[in-house]
Amino acid sequence: MKKLILPLILIGVLMSSCVKDIFKSKPEGTWWRDNVNSRLYKSYDLLQDKENNYYMCGKTTDNEACIFKADLSFSKIWRKVYKEYDNIRSISETSDGNIIAAGMVKDGVQDIGPIVLLKIDKSSGDVLWSKEFLYKFRSKAYKVIETPDKGFLMCGYYSDTITNSYWLYSFGLVIKTDQDGNEIWNNTYYRDQFPKYEGFCFWDIEQLDNNQYALVGSGDHSKPDYFSGHLMIMDNSGNIINEVIDKNFCSYDEVIVSSDNNLVVTGIDGYDKYGNQGLVKYNASDLSQIFASSAPDLPLINPWYLGLVETSDKGFIATTMGQKASKFDKDGKFIKTVTHAHGFLIVATHDGYYINAAGSNVVKMDKDMNYEDRRP
Repeated sequence: MKKLILPLILIGVLMSSCVKDIFKSKPEGTWWRDNVNSRLYKSYDLLQDKENNYYMCGKTTDNEACIFKADLSFSKIWRKVYKEYDNIRSISETSDGNIIAAGMVKDGVQDIGPIVLLKIDKSSGDVLWSKEFLYKFRSKAYKVIETPDKGFLMCGYYSDTITNSYWLYSFGLVIKTDQDGNEIWNNTYYRDQFPKYEGFCFWDIEQLDNNQYALVGSGDHSKPDYFSGHLMIMDNSGNIINEVIDKNFCSYDEVIVSSDNNLVVTGIDGYDKYGNQGLVKYNASDLSQIFASSAPDLPLINPWYLGLVETSDKGFIATTMGQKASKFDKDGKFIKTVTHAHGFLIVATHDGYYINAAGSNVVKMDKDMNYEDRRP
Protein backbone atom coordinates (compact mmCIF):
# COMPACT_ATOMS: atom_id res chain seq x y z
CA MET A 1 0.00 0.00 0.00
CA LYS A 2 2.26 3.80 1.47
CA LYS A 3 4.57 8.33 2.70
CA LEU A 4 6.47 11.62 2.13
CA ILE A 5 4.31 14.10 0.22
CA LEU A 6 5.64 13.99 -3.31
CA PRO A 7 3.94 13.81 -6.68
CA LEU A 8 3.32 10.21 -7.47
CA ILE A 9 2.62 8.08 -10.46
CA LEU A 10 1.40 4.55 -11.22
CA ILE A 11 2.56 1.33 -12.94
CA GLY A 12 0.58 -1.61 -14.21
CA VAL A 13 0.81 -4.97 -15.90
CA LEU A 14 -1.07 -6.97 -18.63
CA MET A 15 -1.23 -10.77 -18.54
CA SER A 16 -0.75 -11.64 -22.21
CA SER A 17 -1.35 -10.23 -25.69
CA CYS A 18 -4.37 -12.46 -26.21
CA VAL A 19 -6.22 -10.92 -23.27
CA LYS A 20 -8.72 -8.21 -24.14
CA ASP A 21 -7.03 -4.80 -24.34
CA ILE A 22 -8.91 -2.64 -21.87
CA PHE A 23 -7.08 0.50 -22.95
CA LYS A 24 -7.93 0.61 -26.66
CA SER A 25 -11.10 2.72 -26.40
CA LYS A 26 -10.01 5.86 -24.61
CA PRO A 27 -12.73 8.07 -23.16
CA GLU A 28 -12.89 11.70 -24.14
CA GLY A 29 -10.98 14.03 -21.89
CA THR A 30 -8.88 12.85 -18.98
CA TRP A 31 -10.44 10.72 -16.27
CA TRP A 32 -8.26 11.96 -13.44
CA ARG A 33 -9.34 15.60 -13.48
CA ASP A 34 -12.39 17.82 -13.76
CA ASN A 35 -10.42 20.98 -14.40
CA VAL A 36 -6.79 22.02 -14.72
CA ASN A 37 -6.74 23.84 -11.40
CA SER A 38 -7.91 20.96 -9.25
CA ARG A 39 -6.39 17.71 -10.47
CA LEU A 40 -5.18 14.76 -8.41
CA TYR A 41 -1.48 15.47 -8.48
CA LYS A 42 -0.41 13.54 -5.36
CA SER A 43 -1.65 9.97 -5.36
CA TYR A 44 -1.20 7.71 -2.37
CA ASP A 45 -3.24 4.54 -2.87
CA LEU A 46 -4.94 2.48 -5.55
CA LEU A 47 -7.69 -0.10 -5.10
CA GLN A 48 -9.61 -2.45 -7.35
CA ASP A 49 -12.95 -3.55 -5.87
CA LYS A 50 -14.87 -6.79 -6.36
CA GLU A 51 -16.77 -5.26 -9.31
CA ASN A 52 -13.49 -4.47 -11.13
CA ASN A 53 -13.74 -0.73 -10.59
CA TYR A 54 -10.72 1.32 -9.58
CA TYR A 55 -10.31 3.90 -6.82
CA MET A 56 -7.38 6.26 -6.46
CA CYS A 57 -6.92 8.63 -3.54
CA GLY A 58 -4.67 11.54 -2.70
CA LYS A 59 -4.91 15.31 -2.82
CA THR A 60 -5.55 17.97 -5.45
CA THR A 61 -3.44 20.94 -6.47
CA ASP A 62 -5.70 22.94 -4.14
CA ASN A 63 -4.52 20.80 -1.19
CA GLU A 64 -7.87 19.09 -0.77
CA ALA A 65 -8.47 15.38 -0.23
CA CYS A 66 -9.77 13.57 -3.29
CA ILE A 67 -10.97 10.13 -4.43
CA PHE A 68 -11.57 9.05 -8.03
CA LYS A 69 -13.64 6.07 -9.08
CA ALA A 70 -13.07 4.68 -12.58
CA ASP A 71 -14.29 1.64 -14.52
CA LEU A 72 -12.16 -1.11 -16.04
CA SER A 73 -11.15 1.14 -18.96
CA PHE A 74 -10.32 3.96 -16.51
CA SER A 75 -13.27 6.06 -17.61
CA LYS A 76 -14.34 8.24 -14.71
CA ILE A 77 -17.43 7.15 -12.75
CA TRP A 78 -17.20 9.82 -10.09
CA ARG A 79 -14.75 12.20 -8.54
CA LYS A 80 -15.14 13.58 -5.03
CA VAL A 81 -13.19 16.37 -3.36
CA TYR A 82 -13.40 16.56 0.43
CA LYS A 83 -12.50 20.18 1.07
CA GLU A 84 -12.28 19.93 4.87
CA TYR A 85 -9.49 17.35 4.63
CA ASP A 86 -5.91 17.80 3.46
CA ASN A 87 -5.38 14.35 1.95
CA ILE A 88 -6.46 10.71 1.89
CA ARG A 89 -3.54 8.31 2.26
CA SER A 90 -5.16 4.87 2.22
CA ILE A 91 -8.36 3.22 0.97
CA SER A 92 -9.72 -0.31 1.41
CA GLU A 93 -12.94 -2.08 0.46
CA THR A 94 -15.15 -3.04 3.41
CA SER A 95 -17.16 -6.23 3.87
CA ASP A 96 -20.43 -4.29 3.46
CA GLY A 97 -19.41 -3.10 -0.01
CA ASN A 98 -18.23 0.41 0.81
CA ILE A 99 -14.86 2.15 1.19
CA ILE A 100 -12.88 2.97 4.33
CA ALA A 101 -10.34 5.79 3.95
CA ALA A 102 -7.68 7.27 6.22
CA GLY A 103 -6.30 10.77 5.81
CA MET A 104 -5.65 14.07 7.52
CA VAL A 105 -7.82 17.00 8.60
CA LYS A 106 -6.87 20.51 7.48
CA ASP A 107 -5.65 22.74 10.29
CA GLY A 108 -3.64 25.45 8.54
CA VAL A 109 -0.27 23.90 9.41
CA GLN A 110 1.21 21.31 7.09
CA ASP A 111 1.42 17.78 8.54
CA ILE A 112 0.03 18.72 11.96
CA GLY A 113 -3.66 17.96 11.48
CA PRO A 114 -5.55 15.15 13.18
CA ILE A 115 -5.98 11.76 11.52
CA VAL A 116 -9.41 11.28 9.92
CA LEU A 117 -11.17 7.97 9.26
CA LEU A 118 -13.92 8.13 6.61
CA LYS A 119 -16.57 5.61 5.65
CA ILE A 120 -17.38 6.27 1.98
CA ASP A 121 -20.44 5.18 0.00
CA LYS A 122 -18.89 3.30 -2.91
CA SER A 123 -21.71 4.11 -5.31
CA SER A 124 -21.59 7.89 -4.86
CA GLY A 125 -18.43 8.87 -2.98
CA ASP A 126 -20.50 10.50 -0.23
CA VAL A 127 -19.23 10.37 3.34
CA LEU A 128 -21.32 8.06 5.53
CA TRP A 129 -19.45 8.98 8.71
CA SER A 130 -16.12 10.45 9.80
CA LYS A 131 -14.01 10.21 12.97
CA GLU A 132 -10.99 12.29 13.97
CA PHE A 133 -7.99 11.23 16.07
CA LEU A 134 -5.47 13.72 17.47
CA TYR A 135 -2.53 12.68 19.64
CA LYS A 136 -0.51 15.60 20.95
CA PHE A 137 1.05 17.68 18.18
CA ARG A 138 1.37 15.52 15.09
CA SER A 139 -0.09 12.27 13.79
CA LYS A 140 -0.50 10.51 10.45
CA ALA A 141 -2.08 7.29 9.22
CA TYR A 142 -0.53 5.62 6.18
CA LYS A 143 -2.63 2.45 5.97
CA VAL A 144 -6.13 1.35 7.02
CA ILE A 145 -7.59 -2.15 6.82
CA GLU A 146 -10.78 -3.82 8.00
CA THR A 147 -10.44 -6.44 10.76
CA PRO A 148 -12.41 -9.71 11.14
CA ASP A 149 -14.71 -8.11 13.74
CA LYS A 150 -15.70 -5.47 11.11
CA GLY A 151 -13.67 -2.81 12.89
CA PHE A 152 -10.59 -1.08 11.49
CA LEU A 153 -6.83 -0.83 12.08
CA MET A 154 -4.71 2.17 11.11
CA CYS A 155 -0.94 2.50 11.32
CA GLY A 156 1.40 5.46 10.98
CA TYR A 157 3.15 7.70 13.49
CA TYR A 158 2.50 10.16 16.30
CA SER A 159 4.71 12.83 17.87
CA ASP A 160 4.42 14.57 21.23
CA THR A 161 6.90 17.32 20.36
CA ILE A 162 6.44 20.45 18.26
CA THR A 163 9.20 20.53 15.66
CA ASN A 164 9.79 21.66 12.10
CA SER A 165 11.26 18.29 11.22
CA TYR A 166 9.03 15.91 9.30
CA TRP A 167 8.87 13.18 11.97
CA LEU A 168 11.37 14.13 14.67
CA TYR A 169 10.56 12.58 18.07
CA SER A 170 7.84 10.37 16.65
CA PHE A 171 6.51 6.96 17.67
CA GLY A 172 5.05 4.16 15.61
CA LEU A 173 1.26 4.39 16.02
CA VAL A 174 -1.50 1.78 15.65
CA ILE A 175 -5.19 2.61 16.22
CA LYS A 176 -7.99 0.04 16.58
CA THR A 177 -11.62 1.11 16.11
CA ASP A 178 -15.01 -0.56 16.06
CA GLN A 179 -17.17 -0.76 12.92
CA ASP A 180 -18.41 2.80 13.48
CA GLY A 181 -14.92 4.26 13.77
CA ASN A 182 -14.96 4.66 17.56
CA GLU A 183 -11.52 4.14 19.06
CA ILE A 184 -11.07 0.94 21.08
CA TRP A 185 -7.35 1.30 21.74
CA ASN A 186 -4.19 2.93 20.45
CA ASN A 187 -0.59 1.86 21.00
CA THR A 188 2.75 3.52 20.30
CA TYR A 189 5.95 1.64 19.54
CA TYR A 190 9.73 1.99 19.38
CA ARG A 191 10.38 5.22 21.22
CA ASP A 192 11.27 3.66 24.57
CA GLN A 193 12.77 0.53 23.02
CA PHE A 194 15.10 2.52 20.74
CA PRO A 195 15.83 5.85 22.44
CA LYS A 196 18.48 6.79 19.87
CA TYR A 197 15.88 7.09 17.18
CA GLU A 198 14.88 10.58 16.26
CA GLY A 199 11.73 9.11 14.73
CA PHE A 200 9.89 5.94 13.80
CA CYS A 201 6.96 5.28 11.47
CA PHE A 202 4.84 2.33 10.35
CA TRP A 203 4.22 2.37 6.60
CA ASP A 204 2.09 -0.72 6.00
CA ILE A 205 -0.01 -3.38 7.74
CA GLU A 206 -1.40 -6.71 6.50
CA GLN A 207 -3.68 -9.21 8.20
CA LEU A 208 -2.48 -12.79 8.72
CA ASP A 209 -4.64 -15.92 8.87
CA ASN A 210 -4.26 -16.38 12.63
CA ASN A 211 -5.89 -13.07 13.62
CA GLN A 212 -2.47 -11.47 13.84
CA TYR A 213 -1.01 -8.63 11.79
CA ALA A 214 2.29 -7.89 10.05
CA LEU A 215 3.53 -4.30 10.14
CA VAL A 216 6.57 -2.77 8.46
CA GLY A 217 8.29 0.51 9.18
CA SER A 218 11.55 2.32 9.61
CA GLY A 219 13.62 4.35 12.02
CA ASP A 220 15.04 7.78 11.32
CA HIS A 221 16.80 8.04 7.94
CA SER A 222 18.88 11.10 8.76
CA LYS A 223 21.85 9.30 10.34
CA PRO A 224 23.37 5.98 9.26
CA ASP A 225 23.63 4.74 12.86
CA TYR A 226 19.88 4.99 13.36
CA PHE A 227 18.21 3.63 10.24
CA SER A 228 16.78 0.12 10.03
CA GLY A 229 13.96 -1.84 8.46
CA HIS A 230 11.37 -3.23 10.87
CA LEU A 231 8.95 -6.15 10.53
CA MET A 232 6.63 -6.68 13.50
CA ILE A 233 3.95 -9.28 14.22
CA MET A 234 1.14 -7.94 16.41
CA ASP A 235 -1.89 -9.60 18.00
CA ASN A 236 -5.42 -8.22 17.93
CA SER A 237 -4.78 -6.23 21.12
CA GLY A 238 -1.66 -4.50 19.84
CA ASN A 239 0.88 -6.69 21.65
CA ILE A 240 4.17 -7.48 19.90
CA ILE A 241 4.40 -11.22 19.18
CA ASN A 242 7.65 -11.20 17.21
CA GLU A 243 9.83 -8.74 15.34
CA VAL A 244 12.82 -8.37 13.05
CA ILE A 245 15.12 -5.34 13.01
CA ASP A 246 17.17 -5.36 9.83
CA LYS A 247 20.20 -3.07 10.04
CA ASN A 248 21.09 -3.84 6.43
CA PHE A 249 18.06 -1.85 5.33
CA CYS A 250 17.22 1.77 6.01
CA SER A 251 13.51 1.08 5.56
CA TYR A 252 10.87 -1.62 5.12
CA ASP A 253 8.09 0.05 3.17
CA GLU A 254 5.60 -2.54 1.90
CA VAL A 255 4.60 -6.01 3.09
CA ILE A 256 2.46 -8.63 1.34
CA VAL A 257 1.32 -12.12 2.26
CA SER A 258 2.60 -14.41 -0.50
CA SER A 259 0.66 -17.28 -2.05
CA ASP A 260 2.55 -19.74 0.18
CA ASN A 261 1.42 -17.79 3.27
CA ASN A 262 4.77 -16.22 4.06
CA LEU A 263 5.75 -12.55 4.22
CA VAL A 264 7.58 -10.59 1.54
CA VAL A 265 8.77 -7.03 2.15
CA THR A 266 10.43 -4.43 -0.02
CA GLY A 267 12.67 -1.64 1.19
CA ILE A 268 16.05 0.02 0.73
CA ASP A 269 19.14 -2.15 1.26
CA GLY A 270 21.42 0.70 2.22
CA TYR A 271 21.57 4.17 3.69
CA ASP A 272 18.78 6.47 2.52
CA LYS A 273 18.52 7.07 -1.25
CA TYR A 274 21.97 5.63 -1.86
CA GLY A 275 20.72 2.08 -1.42
CA ASN A 276 19.05 -0.17 -3.98
CA GLN A 277 15.53 -1.52 -3.82
CA GLY A 278 15.62 -4.77 -1.91
CA LEU A 279 13.31 -7.75 -1.43
CA VAL A 280 13.23 -9.99 1.65
CA LYS A 281 11.05 -13.03 2.30
CA TYR A 282 10.30 -14.28 5.83
CA ASN A 283 8.68 -17.39 7.23
CA ALA A 284 5.45 -16.05 8.71
CA SER A 285 5.50 -18.49 11.64
CA ASP A 286 8.87 -17.53 13.16
CA LEU A 287 10.21 -14.67 10.99
CA SER A 288 13.22 -16.68 9.89
CA GLN A 289 14.62 -15.29 6.66
CA ILE A 290 13.97 -17.30 3.48
CA PHE A 291 15.85 -15.05 1.06
CA ALA A 292 17.15 -11.50 0.65
CA SER A 293 17.79 -9.91 -2.72
CA SER A 294 18.12 -6.52 -4.37
CA ALA A 295 17.92 -4.83 -7.75
CA PRO A 296 21.53 -3.93 -8.64
CA ASP A 297 22.39 -0.42 -9.75
CA LEU A 298 18.96 0.92 -8.89
CA PRO A 299 19.56 3.84 -6.52
CA LEU A 300 16.21 5.27 -5.51
CA ILE A 301 14.90 8.80 -5.69
CA ASN A 302 13.14 8.47 -2.35
CA PRO A 303 13.22 5.59 0.15
CA TRP A 304 9.61 5.99 1.29
CA TYR A 305 7.79 5.34 -1.97
CA LEU A 306 7.91 1.66 -2.90
CA GLY A 307 5.34 -0.88 -4.06
CA LEU A 308 5.20 -4.68 -4.26
CA VAL A 309 2.98 -7.33 -5.85
CA GLU A 310 3.21 -11.08 -6.42
CA THR A 311 2.85 -12.11 -10.06
CA SER A 312 0.94 -15.01 -11.60
CA ASP A 313 4.18 -17.03 -11.94
CA LYS A 314 4.81 -16.64 -8.17
CA GLY A 315 7.51 -14.05 -8.74
CA PHE A 316 7.44 -10.44 -7.58
CA ILE A 317 7.42 -6.96 -9.10
CA ALA A 318 8.85 -4.20 -6.91
CA THR A 319 8.17 -0.61 -7.93
CA THR A 320 9.49 2.86 -7.15
CA MET A 321 8.24 6.41 -7.42
CA GLY A 322 10.66 6.89 -10.32
CA GLN A 323 10.00 5.29 -13.70
CA LYS A 324 11.49 1.95 -12.66
CA ALA A 325 10.20 -1.49 -11.74
CA SER A 326 12.16 -4.67 -10.97
CA LYS A 327 11.18 -8.31 -11.46
CA PHE A 328 12.29 -11.11 -9.11
CA ASP A 329 11.52 -14.81 -9.46
CA LYS A 330 9.85 -16.89 -6.73
CA ASP A 331 13.21 -17.53 -5.05
CA GLY A 332 14.14 -13.86 -4.97
CA LYS A 333 16.55 -13.99 -7.90
CA PHE A 334 16.75 -10.61 -9.62
CA ILE A 335 15.67 -10.85 -13.26
CA LYS A 336 15.57 -7.34 -14.69
CA THR A 337 14.69 -3.69 -14.18
CA VAL A 338 12.64 -1.64 -16.64
CA THR A 339 12.44 2.13 -16.91
CA HIS A 340 9.09 2.46 -18.69
CA ALA A 341 7.11 2.01 -15.48
CA HIS A 342 5.55 5.12 -14.06
CA GLY A 343 5.17 4.96 -10.30
CA PHE A 344 5.15 2.98 -7.08
CA LEU A 345 1.45 2.10 -6.69
CA ILE A 346 0.70 -1.34 -8.09
CA VAL A 347 -2.21 -3.77 -7.86
CA ALA A 348 -2.80 -7.24 -9.28
CA THR A 349 -6.22 -7.06 -10.88
CA HIS A 350 -8.86 -9.78 -10.82
CA ASP A 351 -8.46 -10.54 -14.53
CA GLY A 352 -4.71 -11.10 -14.55
CA TYR A 353 -3.45 -7.57 -15.12
CA TYR A 354 -1.20 -5.43 -12.96
CA ILE A 355 -2.32 -1.82 -13.02
CA ASN A 356 -0.63 1.16 -11.45
CA ALA A 357 -1.89 4.73 -11.53
CA ALA A 358 -0.82 7.99 -9.94
CA GLY A 359 -0.99 11.61 -10.86
CA SER A 360 -2.03 11.59 -14.51
CA ASN A 361 -0.57 8.35 -15.84
CA VAL A 362 -1.44 4.68 -15.97
CA VAL A 363 1.02 2.14 -17.31
CA LYS A 364 0.38 -1.52 -18.07
CA MET A 365 2.88 -4.28 -18.67
CA ASP A 366 2.65 -8.03 -18.88
CA LYS A 367 3.89 -10.27 -16.07
CA ASP A 368 7.42 -10.06 -17.52
CA MET A 369 7.20 -6.25 -17.46
CA ASN A 370 7.09 -5.90 -21.24
CA TYR A 371 5.72 -2.45 -22.07
CA GLU A 372 2.20 -2.53 -23.40
CA ASP A 373 0.44 0.81 -23.08
CA ARG A 374 0.31 4.07 -21.18
CA ARG A 375 -2.61 6.34 -20.53
CA PRO A 376 -3.90 9.21 -20.24
